[in-house]
Amino acid sequence: MNRFHEPLSGVAFHALSSRGLLAPGEIRRVRGILHDPDLAAALRHAETIHLHIKVDDTGALPRAALEAAGARWDHGEEGFVKFRFPDGVNAIFSHIAISRDDLREAAGTRRPRPFLDHVGLDLREVTQASRAAFARIPEVDMARGWAWVNQGGQGAGVRCCHVEVEEKHWLFAAPGLPIEIAFGPLVRRDGPPGCDLRPTDPRAAPACAPGAACCP
Repeated sequence: MNRFHEPLSGVAFHALSSRGLLAPGEIRRVRGILHDPDLAAALRHAETIHLHIKVDDTGALPRAALEAAGARWDHGEEGFVKFRFPDGVNAIFSHIAISRDDLREAAGTRRPRPFLDHVGLDLREVTQASRAAFARIPEVDMARGWAWVNQGGQGAGVRCCHVEVEEKHWLFAAPGLPIEIAFGPLVRRDGPPGCDLRPTDPRAAPACAPGAACCP
């Protein structure tokens, strides 16, 4: 059973939308992802989902108001903070570069903040069933004609924003709100943020070479 169908209509969505951090259209698109039958297997094995929201300044976030609405501060670094909601939703906010798209921005092309950068399904427990669900994700891409980019795997790992996981699939629908499916335990890393940034939709710009780090 996908436990993320209904809770998002409550605590997390209300807390974020009422503070101007998530637009109604973005909420509809996330709900569409959470009800997508082709993603149902991955959602069944997801420990959490995350909404990564780009903002102008993470230091200006209404932390007290979010906590009063039920969010719990998880951790924060310069330009990157994470909150956990009790319904299994994590809200991540950043103003540092976390994607190839961020690196391409210029003064005249900078996208107004806040906006939802991507939705993530977090498959943290490594089991035969969860690995099989993760491995089937490229089939969704091929069946629908979406774009797909893989990161990590075969012991390489994926490190971005002070954390590392075993492997990621990125799906780019049309029109595209990137969907991240992350596999493996979340490991915190000290030091500077990793440079395996979110890839760009390969239909819009060249993707990173397989296994390559997307560094500035």
